[in-house]
Amino acid sequence: MAAKTIKTQREKDRMYYIHSGIGLVVMFGFGFLPAFDPITPFGMKMLGILLGLIYLWSMVEMGWPSLMGLIAYLLTGATSMSEILTKGFGNTSVMISVFATAFAFAVAGQWVFDYIAKWVLSKKIFKGRPWLLSFSLIGLVFVLNSLYAGMAVLFLIWALLPRIGEICGLEKHHPWYAAMVVGTVFALVMAECLFPFRPMALFMISMASNLMPLGELPFGAYIVFMFVVIVIMTLLYIAFLKFVVRIDLSKMKEVDISTLIQNDAPLTKIQKFCGMLLILFIAAMILVGSSTLLPESVLKTILSSLTITGVSFIFFAFASIYRIDGKPLLNMKQVASQIPWEIVLLLAVIYTFCSSVAAPETGISTWLAQITGPILGGHQAWVFMFIMFVLTIVLTNFFNNTVIIMIMLNIVASYCATMTLNLELITVLLIIFSQIAFLLPASSVWGGLCHSQADMCGTKNIYVAAITLGLAAIAALVVAIPFGLILF
Repeated sequence: MAAKTIKTQREKDRMYYIHSGIGLVVMFGFGFLPAFDPITPFGMKMLGILLGLIYLWSMVEMGWPSLMGLIAYLLTGATSMSEILTKGFGNTSVMISVFATAFAFAVAGQWVFDYIAKWVLSKKIFKGRPWLLSFSLIGLVFVLNSLYAGMAVLFLIWALLPRIGEICGLEKHHPWYAAMVVGTVFALVMAECLFPFRPMALFMISMASNLMPLGELPFGAYIVFMFVVIVIMTLLYIAFLKFVVRIDLSKMKEVDISTLIQNDAPLTKIQKFCGMLLILFIAAMILVGSSTLLPESVLKTILSSLTITGVSFIFFAFASIYRIDGKPLLNMKQVASQIPWEIVLLLAVIYTFCSSVAAPETGISTWLAQITGPILGGHQAWVFMFIMFVLTIVLTNFFNNTVIIMIMLNIVASYCATMTLNLELITVLLIIFSQIAFLLPASSVWGGLCHSQADMCGTKNIYVAAITLGLAAIAALVVAIPFGLILF
């Protein structure tokens, strides 16, 4: 058994090196191939870097390939190292990703969310209402991770599922388990996108703004739209599970989930303080991010000057100063592992290399328009958007979701000159649809997370739940597109 394990690991390592070598050859060698119309010689170099990044991100990882992409871009002669460092690592998005995330996870580490989750689930309202319970389990993950609860709340809910099933007499691999696993992972991911200053949303908004003339996304409208559309998707998901998939939950009507929840000690003063501090932080970020909507005043001038980066600095500094039992609330060494360093590197690629991919001198935008014209060209704007989102949700379940969002945004950018498109709405919906990647284990980290529960759920049931969620998301477009056209 040990020999087999070693052999398997050696095979994995060998394939890792092979994929790495292929990606690097494409990245640095593709540009030497003859150019073809409409792509220019410079465009061939840029296309090679893009294809190399896509391959490495899909087959290897996100971190070091991003750095090699920056090196390849540097060698084209179109930029300098100082420009890469300034634009790539000195921009506000990187600062927000580092300092805001460090503060939020330091405060969230006080475990206030475990208490909140148990308090909600201890209510008698769920007895005899299995579908309300199902919706609430998904909603609880969404709300708490919006407050930076992270995956801890997900594992708390998953630990309850088999206990509920045991009391209700649900057999192993009952489809309800898979429905809840996929639904709660969906909620976890969507919470990462709810606020535009969270790293995942920030990454995709930054990519869009560097590829096309994206207007300013007002925080208020963005959050309202995200919240409404995610709730609609969740309700449709529950409705499809009940009326289309027809999951039988009759055995759950007598369960009282409150009997499963142990009454813990009340919140401590520190936990209450940290909870209020986190809410204050989110409110401050939203207020500053929406300062353009305020009437002209001294307050608006201060907030505009401060920016959300300044807010991150202030709360970071306060948490570093504040002591609990003689130790700082925020210990940089402890929270460093929570900072999304891969997104930091991805942002560096976006602000340097990606902003030049769609430039006219590369010819790549014209080439993409020619390729996608038979599918996307000649339609009204709303039909164009609908097709884009359906393609996104289908492709992202078979390929790396970061790669798909990059490709789709480049395609949209290629149509900006010929179509009147609501780029703000397209960007926000692409953020949602590119993250619903749960069908296959390799489709995303989230897909792997869902399939990690196959022993409880059954692999087939996970596939059914993932497809059901995708169909619910597509159905939600009937409301989401007209609603977004009003808001943006």
